[in-house]
Amino acid sequence: MTENYDYSEGYWKSCLFRYKRRKEFTVFEKNIDDNINIKRYKDDIVIVYYIFNGEELIGSLSGTEHENKFYISLSIINSKYRRIGIGSKLYKYVLEKYKCLVSDIDRSPSAEAMWKSLSRHYGPIINDNLRYMLKID
Repeated sequence: MTENYDYSEGYWKSCLFRYKRRKEFTVFEKNIDDNINIKRYKDDIVIVYYIFNGEELIGSLSGTEHENKFYISLSIINSKYRRIGIGSKLYKYVLEKYKCLVSDIDRSPSAEAMWKSLSRHYGPIINDNLRYMLKID
């Protein structure tokens, strides 16, 4: 699936459904702003970072970890919270945690802009076989 794609309401409902099934298995990770919190779900295959405004789920970033890199498979932000930096905060948190973030092959224009913004703060993007990679020390 495409990273940060402009999902229909159906995809957002699917995200909410998956979170409700996993809710009891998620753990608090970090409070990144006054009311913005990140929780994490992990099983044998996938890691999902959920971002909340208070108790309201507003987005998620899922992927896998391999060799100290986080490979993004899907990100989604509720349409009410797009273009105000919520997605960037989630990406920054995951990048700072793993020190290396690797994009999906397909990127929407919004995702392209977010990667460029991240590169202004963290250094150049490495183009690795159609994927973007951003490393920090």
